[in-house]
Amino acid sequence: MNVMMRVMTRGEGIQPATIARMEWCRTLGWDVDMHVNKVGIDIARSEVVANARNSNADYLIMVDDDVVPTERIQRMPDHGVPVVSGCVPSWRFGKMFWCIFDLDEDGSYYSVTNFIDDRSLQQVYAAGGAMICIRRDVFTDTREDPLFIFRRKSDGTVDHFGGEDTHFSQKCHRMNYPIFVDPGLVGEHQPRIELVRTLVENDGDTDSNGGLIAMVEYNTRDYGVELPVSDSYRRIWRERRSDSGSPAVATVQSLVSNGSATVDGSDELRPESIGGE
Repeated sequence: MNVMMRVMTRGEGIQPATIARMEWCRTLGWDVDMHVNKVGIDIARSEVVANARNSNADYLIMVDDDVVPTERIQRMPDHGVPVVSGCVPSWRFGKMFWCIFDLDEDGSYYSVTNFIDDRSLQQVYAAGGAMICIRRDVFTDTREDPLFIFRRKSDGTVDHFGGEDTHFSQKCHRMNYPIFVDPGLVGEHQPRIELVRTLVENDGDTDSNGGLIAMVEYNTRDYGVELPVSDSYRRIWRERRSDSGSPAVATVQSLVSNGSATVDGSDELRPESIGGE
């Protein structure tokens, strides 16, 4: 199995722990390198996809330079699915959330907080691009080229649900490629955040595990957006309608604490760092 891994960077501020993990991934026989682009993340991802198409890579892994992958990143290509993401926390508008999203039939688009508690892959609607693995048949499929591009309004601003990675997920649905998350693979994210704003926004608001992970939710119809839905995801909708019981779920924090998920492999990665502490 040939794996290409690229760390997306503007050439500055890359985390030392990320560099150390890159060196470790090279011991797996992977083609690992940084991809420097100072123009835009959508262009950078498109350049990496073009390079992967011209290589013998069976899988393409992209990791952002402020994300520290764990040793469990090695199992991403082993899953053998079209697209799989790890769990990477993100921050926006004073809220911290997992950059993994589901979509309901009523148009509700929300970040996932609960995961199947059996260490298996979980199909989701969309995943961020901070730590993602794409199979060759997907990244060589040209029907929706370019795969990564911001969807913009007529005035040039980014449209609702138009981020380059969100847009990629939508294109996967149009091409009928399912998207999965590996709940046991947690990436430490080290962005710059506004701490005071975060404390104010989350005052007295914690999840069941005492962390600050929130659910962010929008209704696509409020924005006049009708998102594409793949055949396999429509089957999930049908299963939800017919399922009289509730599946066993767990937060990523609880998966970390019981050993199902891990932030191992580096002194910089500690279980207590997951959940907002």
